[in-house]
Amino acid sequence: MSFRKALFLFSLIAAAACPAAGYSLAGSWIGAGLAILLPLVLLFPRGFSAIWLPTFFLGGEVFLAAAGLLEGAPDLLMILGAAAALAAWDLAHLDRLLRKSVSSPAAGHMERAHLRCMLLALDQTIVA
Repeated sequence: MSFRKALFLFSLIAAAACPAAGYSLAGSWIGAGLAILLPLVLLFPRGFSAIWLPTFFLGGEVFLAAAGLLEGAPDLLMILGAAAALAAWDLAHLDRLLRKSVSSPAAGHMERAHLRCMLLALDQTIVA
């Protein structure tokens, strides 16, 4: 498994676990269930995944984070869940872009640079 795919799966798990934990701490089991089910839309077979599917996922996760904040869920869990959803959204689009490109040293360099920048952005989100 490549580092990009492992990071994508980790982001999906974090995008489900953080809001689900926040909703369960706030006592909203419906919200926790939705937070667990929403990341599953990105696990559809590759042939079905359209351009809008990652965007639908990201919008739903941001909505769940905002609703969780209104319900009294811990801020940190909601922010981490939204940041993980943003990372999964970005990696889904990067995967789609790299599948279209021909495998070349330039594509590998672009992927490494992109992942490095994304990890730095996530680090700043967690630290701040």
